[in-house]
Parts: sequence; structure tokens; C-alpha cells
Amino acid sequence: MEKKILVLLTMLAFFTLQVFAKTCKSSATVTDKPTATISVFNNFYSPECLTVTRNQGIVWEWQVDNTHTVTSNDGPFGSCNNVPNPEVNFVGSGVGNVFPTDGPITPKGDNLFYKCNVGSHCRNGMSGQITVIDG
Repeated sequence: MEKKILVLLTMLAFFTLQVFAKTCKSSATVTDKPTATISVFNNFYSPECLTVTRNQGIVWEWQVDNTHTVTSNDGPFGSCNNVPNPEVNFVGSGVGNVFPTDGPITPKGDNLFYKCNVGSHCRNGMSGQITVIDG
């Protein structure tokens, strides 16, 4: 009896995670440019989900004057957790400013999850995901 209850609780937990899991609002944007640009707006990144090939560079360009961060975490998409992932962590503001200022980053793994740490921006949906595929 205990084993059946444990199995049912496990299934319920899995189902709950699937129902509440956040996913990209639209299909991932795929680009073949040498450097992909993610635009930073008030409370969202565009595209929020991006697919790039391995060794392709990525930059974030501000489209607003307000301050936002691009801070990587261990995911999944939409997570506002603070489990550190030191791959990306910068603060920016000002229309037309591009970060990182020392050139594009190249994701090290198969996925890079990131969010804005300003106020409640992440809780309001300001997060993104970069998926890296072999070219």
C-alpha cells in the first residue's frame, strides 16, 4: 500500500511540474549571423528564446534607458532562482548600449538560462534561454 501511495505521489509531483513549467511564449529564434543580438526592453528580452550554433557569439543591446541585468542561473527557463552560474552577469542601461562591452560571449554548455535581477522583473517574465546546437 505504501509503495502505491509513493508511486501516486511521484506521478502527481511530475504532473504538477509539467503543468506549471514555463516555456517560451513563441518558438525559438534561430540566427546564422556570426553574432546574435538579444534586445533588452522594459520587462522582457527579445527574442526570449534563441538557438545558436556552437561558437556563435551573443550580445545584449538595450532598447530602453532603464537599468536591467542579464544574470545567468541554472534554469530552467523562466526560473528566478539565484543558483549561480557565473557565465553571464552584467548590469546595463541606455538605448544603444551593448553588453558585454568587451565583445560577444559564447555559451559553454548546451543551454544558457538568464534573467533580470532588478526588482520584480524576473517574476514578471523577464527571463531568457539560449540553446546551443552543433552547426
